[in-house]
Amino acid sequence: MMTPEQIDEIVRMYLDDRPLKEIAEVFGVNEPAIGRILRIQRGLGRDIPSRGAAACGQHQKVPVEIRGVAFASAADAARHFGLTVEAVLSARRRGTLDRLGLEKKNLALTLSVNGVKFRSVRAAAQHIGITNRALCNLQGFDIVWDKEPKA
Repeated sequence: MMTPEQIDEIVRMYLDDRPLKEIAEVFGVNEPAIGRILRIQRGLGRDIPSRGAAACGQHQKVPVEIRGVAFASAADAARHFGLTVEAVLSARRRGTLDRLGLEKKNLALTLSVNGVKFRSVRAAAQHIGITNRALCNLQGFDIVWDKEPKA
């Protein structure tokens, strides 16, 4: 349990822009405890400003540039390319932002058995008259998997 003097000192250190980690070390508690104390004090009417979105665990808008086009955030880039925000952020981590929106989409896996194309293993197996597992274990047949645009 913290005394009112300790809580006042936590608030003062926070207002002096001291990192939460440093404040927590001074008082021998963890960072989430300091955050809870500050939230409680705000709830009690103390004027304690937030340090912004990053301090609250939210994402800040980070500009993203893809093939020379600047976007204000990953969400804007995702909307533009019809992708998810996670796809844009993953591409940024991998360093492949310039390839976003260029990959072929909606590819279906097709199966070709001795030159005859089928949409699935099941369709090919039914055509030949064997089970799916037997088709996958077949030897002596020319079986090729292709990716083609979906119709």
